[in-house]
Amino acid sequence: MKTRQGLIATIAIIAAAMMLTAGGWLLGWRQMWAFSHLIFLPTWLRWLLAGFILLAGIITLGAGPAGWEQRGKKSIRIITAIPWPLALIAWGAMLWLLRENTWYGDALLKLELLRTHTLQTDPFVWKEPLDSVIAYSFAHLLARLGRPPRTAVALVSAASGVIYLIAVAAMARFMFDRRWQRWAFVAGMLTLGSSQLWFGHIENYSVVTAIATSAMALAIGYLHGRTRLWLVGLVSGLAVSIHPQAAFILPGLLALLRRKQWPRQALTLGLSGLIAPLFTVGLMTGLGTPLPDMGQGYAGDKQLFWTPAQALAPSRLLEAANNLWLLTPLAPLWALGGLVAFSRRLLRRDRTFVYLTLVAASLLFYHFGFQNDWPRHRDWDLYAIVGPGVSAWGLYATLNLSQQARSHTWRRAIALGLFIAFIFSASWVGVNHHFTLIHPQTQMRAFYQRYKTLDLMTLLPRASVFPPDPICTEGDDCQRVAA
Repeated sequence: MKTRQGLIATIAIIAAAMMLTAGGWLLGWRQMWAFSHLIFLPTWLRWLLAGFILLAGIITLGAGPAGWEQRGKKSIRIITAIPWPLALIAWGAMLWLLRENTWYGDALLKLELLRTHTLQTDPFVWKEPLDSVIAYSFAHLLARLGRPPRTAVALVSAASGVIYLIAVAAMARFMFDRRWQRWAFVAGMLTLGSSQLWFGHIENYSVVTAIATSAMALAIGYLHGRTRLWLVGLVSGLAVSIHPQAAFILPGLLALLRRKQWPRQALTLGLSGLIAPLFTVGLMTGLGTPLPDMGQGYAGDKQLFWTPAQALAPSRLLEAANNLWLLTPLAPLWALGGLVAFSRRLLRRDRTFVYLTLVAASLLFYHFGFQNDWPRHRDWDLYAIVGPGVSAWGLYATLNLSQQARSHTWRRAIALGLFIAFIFSASWVGVNHHFTLIHPQTQMRAFYQRYKTLDLMTLLPRASVFPPDPICTEGDDCQRVAA
């Protein structure tokens, strides 16, 4: 009992300490930047949120099993009373109203390309083929209405968030019979750092993450006899056509093959999976987009992956670990639950667990091995697709562990963890919405024109000059301040 209570208390204390210290940033641990954005929260708010976390931990420890179950069922009944169409509209409206004002990675470059280039002249178009078609099409459409490219990209981002919610809800319905498990899974998949992708995010990864998650939902549906195999292949190929990073969900398809049926199943997946890529190549070449010059690497990238020595360098591993924690705030809890479930062989013959394990392992390989040009804290969204995949694996394992082991401790840990994840992910979204944080670089001066808010020269006539008396000896035309 003490060990079980210790798990709950440890989760609450660590989370509260992270909130107070901005993930250790305020203690001088500058290499721990996963939650450094919390420094932009007012001190009183961080203390208040830390207090809420500790209070939630105390309530979780003190609640009896019957009382805990009753509270959970009551909350779920309130939530399920909301009609799904209304919930989707409210979700989409929230994504748009809280859209981000801090841009990361190549966001400024993307908007510059949309403003000054076309699909045919964009040198990076083959990095995200179908995503580029969508972005340029929406930007051109809204330009006729007098709206800038950032509005088009933000709209696509919010629409992707609605698709993602539908996919996550379908996944939960396929995997779980109990209502509380379904809602806990949906909550866990929404309270991610990766969820910033849906809040008007300016980059190339919102659509691909939503469609890749949809492909995962269809694959799980097939394992449960609810969807068709050809549809799994079709949407998986669509995700890869949007952005090639979606290829890292494909190893999970091995779990869909059965011993005697695998040749026919593999053929079905292969043929249906080729439809979208072939259509995309035909569409782009038909629109006059030149094929990529592979002599300079893939779309200009000569090194797509780190060498093993580079990937395993301590500094790079620490950067990747920070990024993973930002994307999945409950990664330690899901890892613990997954390892316990695996060690107890609770899910040994569960093909859904095998599928999610293969997906999570492949995405983690991508997360730690793919070469990025920007520092990780600015390029977190390049790996945002990893958040849903890893979280789906951890959530499935932990929720099944709590059910099969009939452990109220695990259920309490999940409930407390989801509350903590909501606070941290909401803080991440709130900071990016409320602030415009930039990291200027002299070679990108033209891109930072959108951040120009005033001209100091216009304020010069009203400025207080010190000392009040001129220090120059000329009697006339003494220039106090030079432009």
